[in-house]
Amino acid sequence: MVKEKIYPLVDESVFHEACGTGFIVAHSGKPEKRILPLALKALHRLAHRGAISADNETGDGAGILTDIPRSFFREILKEDFKVKVQFRRPFGVAMVFTTRREFQWFEETAKQKAKENGFKTLAVRKVPVNENALGKTARKFQPLIVQLFFTVARKENRSLEGRLYLLRKSIEKEIREKKKKSYICSLSSETIVYKGLMTSTQLDCYYTDLTHKKYIVKLALFHERFSTNTQSTWAMAQPFR
Repeated sequence: MVKEKIYPLVDESVFHEACGTGFIVAHSGKPEKRILPLALKALHRLAHRGAISADNETGDGAGILTDIPRSFFREILKEDFKVKVQFRRPFGVAMVFTTRREFQWFEETAKQKAKENGFKTLAVRKVPVNENALGKTARKFQPLIVQLFFTVARKENRSLEGRLYLLRKSIEKEIREKKKKSYICSLSSETIVYKGLMTSTQLDCYYTDLTHKKYIVKLALFHERFSTNTQSTWAMAQPFR
């Protein structure tokens, strides 16, 4: 019997390049200290799945998505912004790539849209980074990275995640109409994305949050990019929302 030949999209005998991805999750369903370090270690081992630019330092992109480390962010809000969030009170976090020129516009727009959608903006935080961890090309196009924290100011029947989704879409509409460059990596009460134009081994060196002892989560999904059909940019790094 002759096996029917299916027209291949690629010749697997000569083409092996592809992105690397994986995840680590706590079987207990509760945050554990080992989850993020294990995920970062696994991501480092995906270095062979990603491409590097001509400067031999800039990767096609790497990133990690985790559940919101609530205790970590509550401590930041309390110590850095004098904002106390009750333990059971939900809050959303936006991870944003913007520019120094656009920052004021983005902050004002996000706060206004938050108010219109029944949210209160608790704080705007410039994410601490180590730019020396980046390659020359990535450093040249490095965005200003900020986090915005939102809590519910007006109760509605819709779910919190649904409301945050609509908030993100309303901000993105303003970005498109005003032809701005800002990009929202994630805006959620459940997950957050740390990513960028870097290699898998540079991610936790660049984002100091990821090595903080109180960044404790129950799941981490990670990605190392090998771009085959698009120009590599900070926004095109994965995971996506």
